[in-house]
Amino acid sequence: MGHWAMPPPLLSQVLHGAEEERSAQATLAAWHQYRHACELRLHLDPPAPGPVCNRSFDMYACWGDAVPNTTVTVPCPWYLPWHHRVQGGVVARHCGPDGRWVLDETGRPWRDHSQCQDPAQEQPLQRQAWLLEQFRLLYTVGYSLSLVALLLALLLLLTFRRLHCTRNFIHANLFLSFVLRAGAILTRDALLRRRLRPGPAHPLQLVGQEAVASCRLAQVVTQYCVGANYGWLLAEGLFLHKLLVLVAFSGRRCLPAFLLLGWGAPVLFVVPWVVARYLYENEGGHPHPTPPLPQVPGGVLPPPVTLGSQQGAEVTLQLLFLDGEEAFGDWSATDSLYGARHLAAQMATTRHGPHGTQLTAMSLLVLLDLLGARHPAIHSHFTRTHHWFLRLVAIEQRLRRLGLLHAAPQDQPFFRLSPAPGPVEDDHVPFLQRGVPILHLIPTPFPRVWHTLEDTEDNLHPPTVEDLCKILVTFVAEFLQL
Repeated sequence: MGHWAMPPPLLSQVLHGAEEERSAQATLAAWHQYRHACELRLHLDPPAPGPVCNRSFDMYACWGDAVPNTTVTVPCPWYLPWHHRVQGGVVARHCGPDGRWVLDETGRPWRDHSQCQDPAQEQPLQRQAWLLEQFRLLYTVGYSLSLVALLLALLLLLTFRRLHCTRNFIHANLFLSFVLRAGAILTRDALLRRRLRPGPAHPLQLVGQEAVASCRLAQVVTQYCVGANYGWLLAEGLFLHKLLVLVAFSGRRCLPAFLLLGWGAPVLFVVPWVVARYLYENEGGHPHPTPPLPQVPGGVLPPPVTLGSQQGAEVTLQLLFLDGEEAFGDWSATDSLYGARHLAAQMATTRHGPHGTQLTAMSLLVLLDLLGARHPAIHSHFTRTHHWFLRLVAIEQRLRRLGLLHAAPQDQPFFRLSPAPGPVEDDHVPFLQRGVPILHLIPTPFPRVWHTLEDTEDNLHPPTVEDLCKILVTFVAEFLQL
């Protein structure tokens, strides 16, 4: 039976379910990875002939082109924290006879994701959601009653002239700060309930959206009013202290100071808080998502480097075609790598920018060699660039898992985490000697037809070539922060 809308408790289910499996930030990062891989697949897949239901990413699962009048299923998204418990499940959609996705009663594409819900978390989370709703109702009633009582007290203090004095003036401002606080909290809750009302939007879509201006304003006012509460409570204490200690004390002279303390001092704390939240946590109340950290055997990948901001210049992609590698006689430091040695020497003396050369401006040299045969075994050769090699490992894992490569997930990976059989002298050596970071992508052992008459186009394996191209295109896109 289809689910016509994704209920709000699923938001807490996806993120709360991550507590045992992985953190909410890691879940959000995995979702971004899934979305990126889906968009890459939708871009690379050739268009289907004839009328079809269009490919799309509905913020929950990745859908390719579908034949009209069919029911389409895709595996449960692997970013779900409980994916290992629902690996056999599928998400379903209906493609109508007119080549359009069947819509639900809300006007969005119908989707049945019941097989991807976590059975181990459903009942406890429903209980927790019920308890949280009761707490919300409880404090809503409390704030509402306080709001009515405080407004009544303010009306009395302002109506009767006999009550007009410095002490009651301070009381009135204190009451007003609590009135504003209660109003801001009730307004914020109403706005949040409107944002999280039942609907088919996926919870991680809500997590990733920036908070609307009204929600952010209500939150800022709430924090300001909390500070004003404490400011006016301090003003009450100071007034009573001076009234009891000082014999000749005129409260009216201190009114400007009390006003500045009650309504001005909170600004000193709220403004830095607003700036910090805007710069570092402007994600609708949720932690700012970190860059994707895909899990691979041996550890967690470091986040990608934002090269453009760190080096103060744009990072571009340049292709170098090197020739003259082979020796005329016996291989030696002077009889080999003619093209690479010449280019490295030239780039080391060519100015680039005010203080550097073309060589020092190189962020990374990726050397591709002997690629194209079936079942390549590519290893990491340098500690300095091992984190970039791990990113290639993660990209290959993602694309295999999503079915975007010809190679099956159970096949041997192209990029191996086992130690390299040994060092390889190649065109990277002149650049390596001058301090350029090197990512050497060469299969070891070499293909069996290397340096033989059989080293022809017939021994290339087109599916492997296409798979490597997809992996490298994704790597370049991530490296350049596209």
